[in-house]
Amino acid sequence: MEAYLQYQQRDKNEEDEEEDGEKEPAPVMPVFNKEEFLQKWLNDNPTIQIPDEPVEEPDNDWIF
Repeated sequence: MEAYLQYQQRDKNEEDEEEDGEKEPAPVMPVFNKEEFLQKWLNDNPTIQIPDEPVEEPDNDWIF
């Protein structure tokens, strides 16, 4: 992304000077793929299964 942004910020004068020699190809801005991101995120962060609270049995062994 940084290379693309730097390329966009260059002056037209600098680009005209480079036309005489070989011109480097313009960088391409990466495309955000929402479906691919969500699938990867769900695979990396599965849902947490919280078990029910255990039921404590009363302690009937103790005599008061």
